[in-house]
Amino acid sequence: MDGALADTADVPVGSALIITELQLVVTQPVAGEFFAYSAVCPHQGCLVREVREDTIVCPCHGSEFQLDGNVQRGPARRGLNPLAIRIEGTSIIPA
Repeated sequence: MDGALADTADVPVGSALIITELQLVVTQPVAGEFFAYSAVCPHQGCLVREVREDTIVCPCHGSEFQLDGNVQRGPARRGLNPLAIRIEGTSIIPA
């Protein structure tokens, strides 16, 4: 898994994996579709740290984000910043 961010098996379908040390969130809204976002909340720069089923949560002020990175509940006014990834076998690789 050289250079890989994570293995596809580590990202639950209908949920997300937060990789704190890389400040990254990888989501799999439906089976086989993976997306990545910055884990930095656009509200005041805290790191999102929790995934509750299909919701990514910022602990600082309670902003919530959907698996597509869009804001579900503020105070954040914009979504998480998307990052480019690709899948090679079962590895999630930066693009």
